[in-house]
Amino acid sequence: MRLATREIGQILQKDDERLHGKRNYIYFPMVSPCQRLIAFAASPDSHDHFEADYDLYLAHLNPVTLEIIGNPVRYTSFKGTDRYPDVYRTELPLGTRYVEGETTLDFAVKDVGKGPWGWHMTGKVNYEGDKVQHTFKKPGEYWIEARQLPDGRKLRGYVHVSPPAPPKVEGARREGKDGIVVDFDEPVDSREAIVKLADGTVLNGWKLSEGDLSLSVKLPEQSKDAEALVIEGFKDRAQHPNRMAATALRVPKAAWPATDEGLVFVWEQVRGLTKLPNGNPCTVVPQGVAFWDQRGAMKLRGGWFDAPDAGELVSSECRKTHEVSLEMVITPQGNVKEKEDRRILTLANNDQERNLTIIQRGPRLFLWMRTPANGPAGDVEETSLAVVQKGYPHHLVLAYGKDKLTVYVDGQVAWTRNRITGDFSNWESMKMRLGASSEGKQAWRGEIERVLIYNRKLRDEEVAQHANSSIVMSGQRLPVKEGVVWAKLTEMSPTPTLQEFQPILRLSSITSMK
Repeated sequence: MRLATREIGQILQKDDERLHGKRNYIYFPMVSPCQRLIAFAASPDSHDHFEADYDLYLAHLNPVTLEIIGNPVRYTSFKGTDRYPDVYRTELPLGTRYVEGETTLDFAVKDVGKGPWGWHMTGKVNYEGDKVQHTFKKPGEYWIEARQLPDGRKLRGYVHVSPPAPPKVEGARREGKDGIVVDFDEPVDSREAIVKLADGTVLNGWKLSEGDLSLSVKLPEQSKDAEALVIEGFKDRAQHPNRMAATALRVPKAAWPATDEGLVFVWEQVRGLTKLPNGNPCTVVPQGVAFWDQRGAMKLRGGWFDAPDAGELVSSECRKTHEVSLEMVITPQGNVKEKEDRRILTLANNDQERNLTIIQRGPRLFLWMRTPANGPAGDVEETSLAVVQKGYPHHLVLAYGKDKLTVYVDGQVAWTRNRITGDFSNWESMKMRLGASSEGKQAWRGEIERVLIYNRKLRDEEVAQHANSSIVMSGQRLPVKEGVVWAKLTEMSPTPTLQEFQPILRLSSITSMK
């Protein structure tokens, strides 16, 4: 887990190509206290923890990235279960270094003693003396050995050189009406950087933030509709810095949010807006199995996000106006059964008292909203919102006011309904949760990228602008990898007759309900 963003990465997986072919199923991972080793067990696809024939493996780990270096080594061969180790690697006398690209390092013997020192570097490079300097030009693993003559005293060290790679742009996004934020995958050096428009106009006044991971640019008044932004000269912080090639970025057309009027909660991603223009905080805090993905979106795998400052504010502001608009970009991931009610967003204290709740049941989203006519749980009249597809992002907006609910899905009006009626005079201060109920139950699995709540009903043109900015955001994602499979048909089931289809034809009388 990258602690700054809570992004989850993968160290090992089942059938990992680095494992022995007969030990493909992995258990019990443990990183050593020194963070230089990872220990785990592996079995021949067996799952019984007490009787399975699993063996113990150790692998060298980069403590900076927690990536495995080289191949894991098998340490046991007993035909059954093996006692699990507590592993630790003492620091080498000459140290351990993890660097990127060509790097020059100094090594020295602290206790010189008597007699000359001879040095040997991987690659048959030899030196003499109690201090040496060596340049590592190629990626790989290097062992350093210093030996003193005549008594044979020996010291060792280790260097791992990663391949050089320049920083990469993870995406560009709007911040307000004239601001652009560019996110990098690692901290950057901007001392020789230039930021300009596609027509060559150089921009000044930009700055780095978020630990030099993000670039903030203000567009001049005459260039707010610029098509592209060009950045060049940004480098990483390696000893021999790797320079980015000039990169042209499409400027998101639509500002998000479209307006601050009536805005009571806003959340885009972990590096985006965290407070309202009036200064009110809009933070969200992960709980349980919840974290940020590589784009900074909320990732939910059974946990939830708490919005500690939002529940009371949203409840009180909407109670004043008797209107509400809620926008979300959600990507369902789990399979939800027809009889399960998985909570995506709740403004509630418990299942008997809730102002507003959006749930997924099967492939469909539903709304429970509290009014004097709809009961304290908001479920006297349940409203169907949309049908969603697993693994696909959906832009959802619901806007309620004056006894009318309008639902927008991916920028289009899905329907306007009047089943829910009444005002918000019975709304009370509630807790706001994303991905679970107010008590952390009925967890929903998926991703949430944007959340907006207004204390008024948004207009059609405002929803359209938000949907367009959402499309720009989705377009910045990495394309799905495609492959071609050549297959030969070896067997085919017989084609059913019309008589065998007869029971299905009886459903034709209800097709008009689609």
